[in-house]
Amino acid sequence: MEFYKNAYYFDNSLQVLKFLMTAETIPSFSSELQVIDTQASRGNPIIEKIILPDNCKMIGAMAFSECPELKEVTLGNFFETFGVSAFENCPNLEKVSFNSKIFNISQHCFFKCNFKELTLPKNILYIGECAFSNNVNLKSLIWNANCDTVSEVCFSNCGFETIDLSETNIRYIAKGAFCDCRNLRIVYLPKGIEKIDKTAFDNCPRLEELIIPNKEIDGLIGINNVKMKHYDSLDRLLNKGKSFKDINAMFKGLEK
Repeated sequence: MEFYKNAYYFDNSLQVLKFLMTAETIPSFSSELQVIDTQASRGNPIIEKIILPDNCKMIGAMAFSECPELKEVTLGNFFETFGVSAFENCPNLEKVSFNSKIFNISQHCFFKCNFKELTLPKNILYIGECAFSNNVNLKSLIWNANCDTVSEVCFSNCGFETIDLSETNIRYIAKGAFCDCRNLRIVYLPKGIEKIDKTAFDNCPRLEELIIPNKEIDGLIGINNVKMKHYDSLDRLLNKGKSFKDINAMFKGLEK
C-alpha cells in the first residue's frame, strides 16, 4: 500500500484513527477524532504539518515516528498525552504547540527531532526517558512543568550552552539526563534539588559550573572537574555572581 493514495481508516465511531495514508502535506481530520492509534502514520513520507481537532486527546505509540518531512504539530485545546515514541526520529520536526492540558510526554517521544527551543507547560506531570534526547539544535529550555524529576537521558546530546532550572521544582536529575551535551557550560539548579546522579552530566567537556543552592546535595561529589558555586537568593544569583563562593568542601564524604 502506498502513502500516495488518500485513505483514512477509523473505527466505527470516527473517534479513533486506526491508519492514515495520504498524499496531503497537511492532512484533514474529523472533528470527532479523539485518539490517533499506534503506528497510524508511521514512516509517512509526505506529511509536513499536523493540525489536530480540539477533541483529540491522545496520540498513540509511534503514530508519527519516522516522518522525514514533518515540521510542525498543532495540538487541540484538550490534548492530554503522547504515547511512547510518538514522534521519534522526525528529523525536521521543530515546533509543537503544547497546550495547558498536557500531563504526559512518554519515553522517546521526541527523540532525534529538530527542536531549537522548548517550553514545557506547567500541567506536565511526567516526562519519560530519552523524551528529547538527540535534539542537537536545542539551545533553549523553559521548564514550567510540575514534574520533579529530569528522567534518564532525557536531554542527552542536545545543543545547550546554559540551562537555567533555578525557578523549577525539580528535586532529582537522573542518570545521563544531560549527558553528551558538548556545548554545555553552566547549569543553574533550583533550591529544592535533593539529588543529582553522578552520570547526569557525563561527557559534557565544556561544563564549568553548577550553580547550586546553599545546601548539601547527594551525588555532586561524583561530578568531576566541575566548579561548584552557591547562591543565597535568586536576586544575588543574578547580580553578576557577587555572592558566589567555592563550596567543593561541602560535598566531601557524600558519595556512597
